[in-house]
Amino acid sequence: GTIESSGLSDGMEVMFEYSLIGKDGALCWPREAAAKAGRARRLADEDNLFRLMLRGLNEHGSPSDDSIIGTTVDAMDFTGRWYPAEIVEVERNKRKVGLRNGSVAQVDRSESFEVDEDIEKSTERSGMVEIRRVKVDFGEIIGLEEWIDAESDRLAVAGRFTSDGIKSLESHDDSVAAADSKSQNGTVRKSGGSSNDSSVENGAVCPFPGYGGCGLVNLGNTCYMSVALQCLSYMPFIRAYLLSCLYKTTGDLNRENPLGTGGKILEELSELMRQMWSGKYGARSPTRFRALLAKTRSQFVGTEQQDAQELLNALIDSLHEDSNRIKSKPMVPPLDDAWVKKSDLERVGVEAWRRFLRRNRSIVTDTIMGQVLNRVLCPSCGHSSLNFDPFNMLSIPFPAVTDIVFRCTLVRRGTALNCPALFRNKNLNHPLKSTKSGSTRNEAIIEVYIINMPRLADVGDLKHRLEQRSGVASDRMRLWKAEKADVSHRVGRKIPIGASFVKILALSNKEGPCVQLVKQPEKEDATSIVMHDIYSFEDTLNIRVIPTSQESESNQSDELGSGDDDTVASEDGVQLQMSYRQRIQDDLLYYGDNLECFMVDTDPAFIARAVSRCLWPKNGSDFKLGLRVDAIDQRGHWFPGSVVEISDINGDGEVLTKHVELSRKVRLHFDNFSSKWDEWYDFNDFCNGQVTPLYSHSTPRIKPTEVIVYHRLGSTAKKASDVASGDLDAALFGQAFCIQFFNEWSTARAGAHILAQAARFLRSSKLAASPSSTARKLSKSDSTPGSDRLNDASDLASVAITDAINVLVESELNYIKRALSQGDADSNDDFDAAAMTSSLSEKLGSVLPRLPFDVRVCSVDSLLGKASGGDFEETSFPFSLVRTVGNYLNTRSAIVLHWRNVRLDKTGKKKSPRSLDVSVDCNDDALVAYMNPDTIMHPDESVHLKPEQSVDDTSEKSKSTLTMDIGVCLTEFCREQKLPLEDGWYCPKCKDFREGLQSMSLWLLPDILTLHVKRFNCSARWREKISTKINFPLTGLDMSQWCDKESSAYGNAGGHSTYDLIGVVNHLGGMTGGHYVAACKATPCSVDGSEELAHNFNGAGSNGFAVISPESMLDDQSVWRLPGLGKDKEGSTVIQQSRVAASACSRAVSQSSEPLWLHFDDDLVEPIPPKAVVSEMAYVLFYRRRELTPSNIARYSTLD
Repeated sequence: GTIESSGLSDGMEVMFEYSLIGKDGALCWPREAAAKAGRARRLADEDNLFRLMLRGLNEHGSPSDDSIIGTTVDAMDFTGRWYPAEIVEVERNKRKVGLRNGSVAQVDRSESFEVDEDIEKSTERSGMVEIRRVKVDFGEIIGLEEWIDAESDRLAVAGRFTSDGIKSLESHDDSVAAADSKSQNGTVRKSGGSSNDSSVENGAVCPFPGYGGCGLVNLGNTCYMSVALQCLSYMPFIRAYLLSCLYKTTGDLNRENPLGTGGKILEELSELMRQMWSGKYGARSPTRFRALLAKTRSQFVGTEQQDAQELLNALIDSLHEDSNRIKSKPMVPPLDDAWVKKSDLERVGVEAWRRFLRRNRSIVTDTIMGQVLNRVLCPSCGHSSLNFDPFNMLSIPFPAVTDIVFRCTLVRRGTALNCPALFRNKNLNHPLKSTKSGSTRNEAIIEVYIINMPRLADVGDLKHRLEQRSGVASDRMRLWKAEKADVSHRVGRKIPIGASFVKILALSNKEGPCVQLVKQPEKEDATSIVMHDIYSFEDTLNIRVIPTSQESESNQSDELGSGDDDTVASEDGVQLQMSYRQRIQDDLLYYGDNLECFMVDTDPAFIARAVSRCLWPKNGSDFKLGLRVDAIDQRGHWFPGSVVEISDINGDGEVLTKHVELSRKVRLHFDNFSSKWDEWYDFNDFCNGQVTPLYSHSTPRIKPTEVIVYHRLGSTAKKASDVASGDLDAALFGQAFCIQFFNEWSTARAGAHILAQAARFLRSSKLAASPSSTARKLSKSDSTPGSDRLNDASDLASVAITDAINVLVESELNYIKRALSQGDADSNDDFDAAAMTSSLSEKLGSVLPRLPFDVRVCSVDSLLGKASGGDFEETSFPFSLVRTVGNYLNTRSAIVLHWRNVRLDKTGKKKSPRSLDVSVDCNDDALVAYMNPDTIMHPDESVHLKPEQSVDDTSEKSKSTLTMDIGVCLTEFCREQKLPLEDGWYCPKCKDFREGLQSMSLWLLPDILTLHVKRFNCSARWREKISTKINFPLTGLDMSQWCDKESSAYGNAGGHSTYDLIGVVNHLGGMTGGHYVAACKATPCSVDGSEELAHNFNGAGSNGFAVISPESMLDDQSVWRLPGLGKDKEGSTVIQQSRVAASACSRAVSQSSEPLWLHFDDDLVEPIPPKAVVSEMAYVLFYRRRELTPSNIARYSTLD
């Protein structure tokens, strides 16, 4: 439209409002912004005045004569929630306001208002002192008083964080549709969240009026409290006692008892239970009870998870002391030993209980407490000590086997002592100076030990036990778990019997209990003995200790760890000092001798450091392939690496011909990193300090490189290249093993180590002469037509492995000597790494084809030859002098020994034993020279094994479902056990401490029996949860068989000793965290405590509910169900419909033949079938006696 069309004309004034668009695109109206600023300013001024008032000052900053006691404020409690509170007391500073050490102190100007000098002077003249802190009373909401600093942010203006009209719990309960933005106690909560207690309370309707069914809101890890309160609310007598407030009419409330809470717990629990059983609510928030519990029981302060059993004990104890009818407890002397000895046991038990009641008379002692007889027998003099101890909860243990039986298979490293056939042509005449090996018996390769260990003993203790029995030092072994797998039939007939694939997985090397070594500790049966197989591999490195001269020894540590390269290098070249040179000579004296790789292994870290400095380039054309260096990355971190490529081509592919010394670049590959992190450097980087000699900035890795070696056999490969391409019908077999390498070894020296350790699995041609049973068994089975061929092939392989090791070790030594000679100023020896590598390849060309296997490297994800797309695909192991194994292998690498087949021709004649075939069309006569080493079984020390069990017991029966009857736990509770001497049982007859024999039995049974299943096993350092399922009866638990024979309950199979289940506390989770839920048998009870105490199985006979029409009842009255919540299309209220449905549910329950069991998960309440009550999560069980004590019925019930 136009201006004219809107009725505007020239000269008219128009007023309009505009908005500003911010950088974020949001509109900002100036009037709205001004209003917000005004509100913020008013709030700031209000806060400033409030802070002045708390300090005892008026609005001008002068001392005020008005008292602030009785002022209502908003205060934050210890949980971080805001509540309305009242100031009841103040505490002032001892010094005057404005005076500080005789000088005038400045008034705090951190507030947003200004205080002039006149205010300061008037404050000083008045002589008043400021208020330092105030005591606030949170009132009946949480029943807490607390001192809070006047300057604390936990105090605010009344109504700032809470509603203005705060209603009490009672008035709030009458309002069903209260606003869900604020809770009943005025605490601010976000609506719609799970933490909105008000919405939970107001939106939930009790599904079973008259049967409880009221959930409790979780206030922050309070599930342990919720389940305890729910189970207490279904205990007969206790429920009626609290609902009817009988403690008030009988005068049981004891406020003077110093052992109690002044009756607060009793009264608050009664009030909470009346709300839960009012039939109005589906959930309640126990805020007041939670605050009172934290105030009276300091161990439950905070939001940490607690033990439900400990809370139950605390609640029962508080109820007992708050309702104790003994106002003044007399001094009761103990029973006289002489009288006990000459009196009948029944008379002694009655007298002990009578003396206990002289100080303790309450509903807890009448209904929950029982009596046990504790006997301790002295093994020396036969004196028997008797004690009758009261209890309110029986902690029944599992008959747990304290030990775990491990079958430890120890695999020793291969040496010339346990592989004599392999090293028979090696002249071991050089004296063995010293090694770090802890092994004392080297003739065996595989040994099996049966070792018992306590479940919660340290893993290090298991290693020490294995060290004592095997002689292998505990720091030289690593624990592994093994899994056996079957080999395919096509491949399996080419390998010896018993050579199935054994896969190994490393166990955690961290400290922990032995129970963590089992296959599935969370499903471990702590009540029966099961054999657990673990493997222990001795470190394959036997570190040589080289004797050093006195001069080099004094400088050894300083020179190896020094970061100052000036001691070994200069700008003109590397000049070795005398001590440095002496250390090199000492190392070379033993490095590469006839013991190297066969008996001991030399750590080349010091030599590698010297080689790096001797080969340090003097110009750009002097780069050496394989040079070990330290290089700095973009983040300023130093890492060791190797030169893996030298290039005269820039990034664009252009060949550089000018100034080659400056333009030549090298590619560095960093240790233990993928090749994608390789970087290029030029000679300038070497000159400016970005690349330095090895270990001048970085630190040598102490931990050796470790990989797993697998055995593999192919059956349809046409050529050796098919192994890498994945075109291979292959299978893993045999015993996998781990192997370690020194990080500075070249791959040639590492290859020699692989061959030496693989020789342990080479078939021996002298089996018949071996004394072991395994050898004799195999020698009898070697009467096949190809056995001679296999023996000849084994001899050939033995010689080939020895020759290959000699070639590799000698070439390594020659390379090191030639490299170190470059450090001599007068040396004219030309160092040609390419020529030495070519010479090594030529020597290996005639040796490697004679090996019984092909050594290959692949990823751990491609063990069967399939390409993994990783850092490198499967390839032959590089026997190189210019690449270190620590730089070549990483944590994802694996070594595969691909065994070659030993074949016979069609006529059965031997083929020429010059070499082994690499499986060209493997026929049925093709075999391999692999054989498992002899296994030595050591004597069994598993003294805890039952007669029907043995070491080889791996049947499915021992792995069956982990269940146990509750009677087994009760029997374990009564079982006689020996008290350790450190427990300090003193025999009054012997006058000395003895290892007494203790036994316990039940003497007096209560009406309500509480059983605590001890699922948590603890030691000085470790803990575990026992997850064995306990089968407990829902009805008819006969306790007479666990009563003492002289007790009146023994042998009485009637209702006096028969119990029925009424509640269960379940614990979900483990030791690090969990959750509590409860299951309770719902029985009818009115809000005033009228309940039926006669025994029935289904709770039939309730008559306290309104009769509703059949039209509003459920279709099937014999089955109870939860009412559905929601709105119909007409928008009728949900609450009214839910109440009608809830009444129908209650009527259905009363007429059903099946008992109603309710599942409580905080505020969630739902029915469950009785068969779901028994589970492996059961933690605390509650039983009621079928025939309750008549005196309790007369005292705590009324007759209608």
